[in-house]
Amino acid sequence: MKRPNVLFLTVDQLRTDALGCYGGTWSKTPNIDALAAQGVRFEQAYAAAPECVPSRTTWLTGRYPLQHGSYNNHYLRFPDTRPLLYRAASDAGYTVAMLGKTHYRPELTESDRINVFWPYWNTNVTKGADVWRAPSRMANETLEALLVRAFDATVAFSARAYGPDKPWFVHLSFVNPHPPNLCEHLPIGWQPLPEQRCPALRLTPAEWNEQTDNFAPFHMYERTCYGATVEYVDAMVGEALKIVNLETTFLLFTSDHGDMLGDHGVKQKSVFFDAAWRVPLVLAGAGVELRSGASETHFACGADVPMTLRRVMSAPLSPGHRGVDLRKKTDVARNKECRGFLMTFKGEMLMGLVNATHKIVINRSTVINVFNRTPGVDPYEMNSLV
Repeated sequence: MKRPNVLFLTVDQLRTDALGCYGGTWSKTPNIDALAAQGVRFEQAYAAAPECVPSRTTWLTGRYPLQHGSYNNHYLRFPDTRPLLYRAASDAGYTVAMLGKTHYRPELTESDRINVFWPYWNTNVTKGADVWRAPSRMANETLEALLVRAFDATVAFSARAYGPDKPWFVHLSFVNPHPPNLCEHLPIGWQPLPEQRCPALRLTPAEWNEQTDNFAPFHMYERTCYGATVEYVDAMVGEALKIVNLETTFLLFTSDHGDMLGDHGVKQKSVFFDAAWRVPLVLAGAGVELRSGASETHFACGADVPMTLRRVMSAPLSPGHRGVDLRKKTDVARNKECRGFLMTFKGEMLMGLVNATHKIVINRSTVINVFNRTPGVDPYEMNSLV
């Protein structure tokens, strides 16, 4: 029997409450919602760290930041000599493609790569504009549309070159809704996102790397564009789903982290509030043992993502590989808590620990915040117990 094709579909900086299937009301996401209805949605999924590089490096290695050494987007003790996700997929007999954002470090130097992306981006996409201040000058065909076309060509090439019986593994990695949120045309009647839910709590430079007490009009425009970009990403997810047959393809959808969007007076990420740390995670298609349309309330952690992908492909595991197979109810039930790690720009190691009743954020020696996670008590993490 042919093993399933595997689509690892990821987005960047997508908070859970931006999606209808997670209770969101300020963006319309019919395609991701439909995918969740066909598969299994994890309510309590947390990234390995609320920042790009450490979270994505966990996908690559199957190990937590304290093991692989990438504590934030800049601090690095990587690479690892053990087989990484893509090599493991190839060793398991899969045709492998990685399309879109990687953000692994160390990156190749200019002399080691053919630099075709940035000239194309600067000339054909941004048309020379500063995209952080002039998003309206973006070209109509943005990166996600190009990636979907590349995905279609990759699937066709695999069938043509290797035959229909050789399975493929594709990591399709969308860049949006990571800022700058590039919306040439906002939807008609679009309303800004809700005001940030609460004032800043006790903030220390070692804990938060971005803070703002109030929002200038441009920041409110950014928030509006974020919601519109989520709708655009959802449309591109829908286009990608047209290419695959979920009867023969296993699909895992998730994000590397969320986005604060001004909640608690904080922008972007790198903090252990749920808006930045908690992520959407959906399994669908071939090989999913849990009931379709189910909402799984056990925890899912960043290391569970590569473990699940490797188990689906019968790919080899590296020594020290963490995580459980999220397809299996008995394995998922073993996740009693989730841990996240982050080294901030001040060199202060932070750890977040969350379980069914509480969340605690600490540095090397000090408890910073403790939140009560009892349903209905403090859903927006406004009241620290310390």
